Amino acid sequence: MRLNPTLQNFEFTPPTGPSRRQGFIEGNKKLPADWLTGYLELPADCFKDRYSSINFTKVLIEVPDKVKERGPQHIYEGKRLLIGKVSQKTTPKGQLIARLETKKFCFRNTINCIKLKEEFSEHYEIILGILWSSLARYYFFMTSSKWGVWHDQVYSDEILNLPVILSSDKALVKEIKGVVTKLREQKFDKALDASGTNQDLFSGITAKRYNKTAIDLEKELDLLIFKLYRFTLADIELVNDRCTLDIDFFYNDSSSIAVSKVKGIAHQQGKLSDIVGANRNKLLLSSYLETFMILWEKEIEESQHLHYRLIHSSRSSLIAAIFQVTEKSVEQLNYTTVGNEWDETLNDLDRELTVKYSSKIYIDGIARIVTDERIIIIKRNENRLWSSTAAREDVDATILQAMVKQETNA
Repeated sequence: MRLNPTLQNFEFTPPTGPSRRQGFIEGNKKLPADWLTGYLELPADCFKDRYSSINFTKVLIEVPDKVKERGPQHIYEGKRLLIGKVSQKTTPKGQLIARLETKKFCFRNTINCIKLKEEFSEHYEIILGILWSSLARYYFFMTSSKWGVWHDQVYSDEILNLPVILSSDKALVKEIKGVVTKLREQKFDKALDASGTNQDLFSGITAKRYNKTAIDLEKELDLLIFKLYRFTLADIELVNDRCTLDIDFFYNDSSSIAVSKVKGIAHQQGKLSDIVGANRNKLLLSSYLETFMILWEKEIEESQHLHYRLIHSSRSSLIAAIFQVTEKSVEQLNYTTVGNEWDETLNDLDRELTVKYSSKIYIDGIARIVTDERIIIIKRNENRLWSSTAAREDVDATILQAMVKQETNA
């Protein structure tokens, strides 16, 4: 991402030189409002939704008579991107509130304004789409110095450091603008906000405030933005896992989907062809198995493939995934049912893999074992540990073990 130009490359700079990008500050009221009284103020409380239109007639108010700073006048009118705080009131939490506005009004310093150079004015919708995407959510969560410190906020300089691609692919640009336009036209659903929900089947996150159309459009926008940035499957899975699991864990702690028990353990054995595409959008475990086997099968003989077996005991909080290398002519392996031996093993490992540092701090270990014919992964029964990204980490670690083992035996 960082190889691309940043948003700052496209930002408009007034003739007087660089200026603040935030609105006015009331503060100590040492200055008369002066020309600022020619504008009505959009209260910060009214800047909380990304999509639905604002009824300016009802919400705009008079500015204070005196302020500490008026802010630069050019940010209060014309076409511009307005970017607020990272909201904890959206569902899911942790979404950057960004809007594209053209109406003349002023605002306080909790809102940042980005105006583009004239030659890039046709790209406002593209940049807005990027700011709304999971990619921006992932990027700012990883880079913002204020997210999670006090108020979840992204500084204007951090926003301007966002890598941006303005594609010459007219068809792709048209698609992105089309989705952004549809999202901007979405209506706030008071019924859903009050009581109803829309369930995202993949993440398990409940999406309120907007109807299912908006949720589908967000997913479509993500795919288009990934295409814009030429992301690989690994890049896409990293962003999705970070947003679906890690950010959710950050906000929801022990009630997060990230630490919920894995679904789909009932499908206890099989091979790659049994799970490719099956329930991939619903079950993280299917994505884990598929990713792990696709990557590992590139490392074994062409005549071989992997069979997987999942073992989970009601007495243990661990899952064991056993991958066995066999000839492709072997379609199915006959396993005995899990007996007391595996129950005892997982129960013992449950204790051994947990290192306690205090009454509130402990570290969960992971067991990765590589033999000539098997790869064994044992870790906690939590979604965050059985995602596609986790599979790539386990593949890297076990391939390294196999290489060390091979060199030692040489």
